[in-house]
Amino acid sequence: FTTQVLNFLNLHKKFLKYTVKAGGILLILIGIMTFTGWMNGVTKYLSKFTPPALTREEENLPP
Repeated sequence: FTTQVLNFLNLHKKFLKYTVKAGGILLILIGIMTFTGWMNGVTKYLSKFTPPALTREEENLPP
């Protein structure tokens, strides 16, 4: 298994280089959004897409 993973990584070095950079930028943006409070707005916006059945189940859970 390890050999297969290492072979995959060696074949896709160029792609992985950009993936790591994009991941780092994404982490920095999420950190800034969390620190400034913008993440609350994003979470509120994304919660609109939660199916109603899941929301109702969470409300009925005991504290």
